[in-house]
Amino acid sequence: MPLPLGDAVLEAAARWLKPSIIYYISNPQKAEGGEKMNKKTDEQLLQINNLRWLPWIGKNYSASQTKLMVLGESHYLCAGDSPDEYGIDFTRSFIGMHQNGEEGTNVIRNFEKTLLNRDYDEELSKEEMTAISDSFVYQVIIQRLLNASEERPDDSDFEAGWHIILETMKILKPNTVVSLGVKAFDVLTNLEYEGLTIKKEKWGDDKINNAYPRYCRIELDGHPIDIIFLRHTSGTMGGYYPLEWHKFLKKYFDVSRYLSELKL
Repeated sequence: MPLPLGDAVLEAAARWLKPSIIYYISNPQKAEGGEKMNKKTDEQLLQINNLRWLPWIGKNYSASQTKLMVLGESHYLCAGDSPDEYGIDFTRSFIGMHQNGEEGTNVIRNFEKTLLNRDYDEELSKEEMTAISDSFVYQVIIQRLLNASEERPDDSDFEAGWHIILETMKILKPNTVVSLGVKAFDVLTNLEYEGLTIKKEKWGDDKINNAYPRYCRIELDGHPIDIIFLRHTSGTMGGYYPLEWHKFLKKYFDVSRYLSELKL
C-alpha cells in the first residue's frame, strides 16, 4: 500500500502536474469561485495585521445557522514558483479549484467525506462538494509561505497564525471551527490573547489513525465557539480514514443538522 503523502508534497505535485491550475490562479473570476464568493467583509478583513491571504467565504455562509469555519494549516512555495504567484486571493483560489474539480490534493475532499460519512475511496458528486464549500469559511492558520520540501511550521508560526485567525473569527463569528490538523491545539490552549477564554479542553481517549483527536470550547469576546481538531486530511491509505473521524466529529458537531441545512 502506498504511504500517505503530506499536504505540502501533494499540493506541490498537483501544481506541477496540472498546468490548468496556473490558469485558475491567474484568472480571479474562476479561481475565487466568481459569484460563489462572499466579499462583503473584505474591507474589515484587510485591516487585520499580518494577514497574508483572505479567507474563502462561501456564498451561503452568512445565511447559515451553523456558521462553520474550516482551518487548514499552511501554503507551500513549490519549486519553480515565484512568491508573487501566491497573492492575497490564493486561499480563495484553492477552494475555487476544488469547486471546479482542479484541486490536486485530498485536503478538502477528505473533510467533505468526513462530514458525509463516506469512505476514502468513495466519490462525491459535484453538487455535494459545492454545497459544502459554499457554506463554510476556509482559512489557513500559518500566514506565511513555507518551502515545500524542507520546512514545517513551528510554535511561533502557530502563535502568530492564531492571532490572525482569532481576529478573523471576531469578524465572521463562526459557531463551530474544524482544524484540519492537531498540532495547533497546544498553542491555542496556551495562547495569551485579549478577549480569549478557554472554557473546556479535551483529548480523545484513543488515537485515530495514529493521532489523538482534540476538542476545546472557547469564548471570544463572549461569543462561544467549539473547535474540533482532526488529523490532517491530506492522507489516504494508512493515514486518514473519514469514517473513523466522522465518529469523533459528530460528538461535538451536529452533523445531521448541518447536512439538513444544506439539503444533503
